[in-house]
Amino acid sequence: MKSEFSSHNQMWAALLVEELIRGGVALFAISPGSRSTPLALAVAENERADSIVHFDERGASFCALGHVRATGKPAAVICTSGTAVGNLYPAVLEAAYDYVPLILLTADRPPELQDCGANQTIDQGGLFGKHVRWHQSIDCPDASRDPVELLQTVDHALNHASGTNSGPVHLNLMFREPLAPEESSPVVNLPASLTDWASRNRTFSEPEQSHTPSDMISIEKMVSQLSGEQNVIVVAGRMQIIEDQKAVRKLSDHFGWLLLPDIASGLRLGSQSKTAIANYDLLLAAGVNPVGPDISILHLGRTPLSKRLSAYLVQLHPKKYIKVQEFVQRDDPFGLVTDYLYSEVGRFCEEMMRSPIDRPSLPDDHSELMNQNRIVSSTLNKSIQTGELTEPAVARLISSYIPGDACLFVASSRPIRDMDSYASSDGPEVPVGCNRGVSGIDGTIASAVGFARGYGRRLLLLIGDLAFLHDLNSLPLLRQLSLPATILLVNNDGGGIFSFLPVVSQANHFEKFFGTPHGYEFENCARLFGLEHYRPKSVPEVRQLLESTTSATQHRLIEVKTDRNRNYQTHQQLIDTIRSRIQQA
Repeated sequence: MKSEFSSHNQMWAALLVEELIRGGVALFAISPGSRSTPLALAVAENERADSIVHFDERGASFCALGHVRATGKPAAVICTSGTAVGNLYPAVLEAAYDYVPLILLTADRPPELQDCGANQTIDQGGLFGKHVRWHQSIDCPDASRDPVELLQTVDHALNHASGTNSGPVHLNLMFREPLAPEESSPVVNLPASLTDWASRNRTFSEPEQSHTPSDMISIEKMVSQLSGEQNVIVVAGRMQIIEDQKAVRKLSDHFGWLLLPDIASGLRLGSQSKTAIANYDLLLAAGVNPVGPDISILHLGRTPLSKRLSAYLVQLHPKKYIKVQEFVQRDDPFGLVTDYLYSEVGRFCEEMMRSPIDRPSLPDDHSELMNQNRIVSSTLNKSIQTGELTEPAVARLISSYIPGDACLFVASSRPIRDMDSYASSDGPEVPVGCNRGVSGIDGTIASAVGFARGYGRRLLLLIGDLAFLHDLNSLPLLRQLSLPATILLVNNDGGGIFSFLPVVSQANHFEKFFGTPHGYEFENCARLFGLEHYRPKSVPEVRQLLESTTSATQHRLIEVKTDRNRNYQTHQQLIDTIRSRIQQA
């Protein structure tokens, strides 16, 4: 850390960036602007600061969010004043409702330019309201202010961002001109009060406890409740930490408990679990009840995607429903949870496996359910090998032929649902990312880039046409990746998910207000952004393109055109076929 600066703006910005790095911030996502000049230069001059630069604040903030999903470490977003700050709002909402630690660093005009009609000036301080865990406006740096105050504020922000209720925090930073260093400026020295801080590599304040440790009394209570239970079902919702995912797999195998893995749990693709029922959603659709009435549910991670599973559990109303999660908030939209345990999922699983609960033998009905699960898999494989190129086929092909060194990001709406229902568990085990905090389609491309960059893996993104159109501005972010990315775009000319909803019966108004056909094809779009473009028309062509991903030298856009009107029928036909095969067996 240097000791001389050309201005108080430069010193404060440099201290802020250094303290964030010491506090664990792994990425700075920056959008160019004048008022944020001190912050951008501080990142540029810090050798340990990893950064991406993107002209669109919304895309930059979603890229940072995707990076956090991969690394588990907070990321900072830097932007200038005015409407630039408003562009962060969609990512803030996603981070707030999915407990993602984002540090928002918004530059602002000084107090004398507030509320007087000054250009590019809005009330930024409390702009994000209750959707940030904490916010603070910091007045302009000058000689009268002790920078210790700044370091303490940054540490407080980090504690709020990564604590038991992790999420976004907002520091609104006012700067006076000159914003860039000037040769004639007097030298500003680091105060003597920070000499010790500058010489070490930790934050100014000792960090507070960022996670609630497993309470052994509570663990013992869970052991007591599950002792003697012969029918425990493990529901694995969305989890991003790989160690947690491995621990859940070990737990279900250790006790012989059936495992129902959501697509975002990290346990659905390439599942090696002996007790996983990967096709539970389609089994429910075919009329098979995967669990009986006398069960206890151990729910690890977030709420599962499958509406069929949630509806079935509501109908069943298990006598015990134990929810284990890190954040101290209610996460029970269906009113099923009987007991909460606030703990790291991996730590809980390890402690449970050291408990004296007897491991039961696998009940006969579990063996039958596993056989039905295999019937679903074989039915899907046969249907896709011999059938036309459909949206379920795309999901199955991706899960089967994605390279083992890739990561998969899946857009909201139909793509994530198709992956949850139709993905194969026999392909590679790869990280899966998605934005399910508030399940918007905005920022998907940017989030995927951040996700792949955080993992350091090649990217495969499954996205629909409307989500793709919604985030075209983020295609230049692909340049931030060191390995060629593959975007598999399902183009059904509009909002395909609405064909699965009751509003489809409104034939006179459906196409204009819900189907929203656009008529676009994307070859010229790919050319504009320097992507290779492919339009396969058969299952073998898609399989070949996926298998060749590891040898690709450029980013690729694979556009699969499907019939939106026929897509719903395709799903229903597959379910009917599965039901018939199970009945025959």
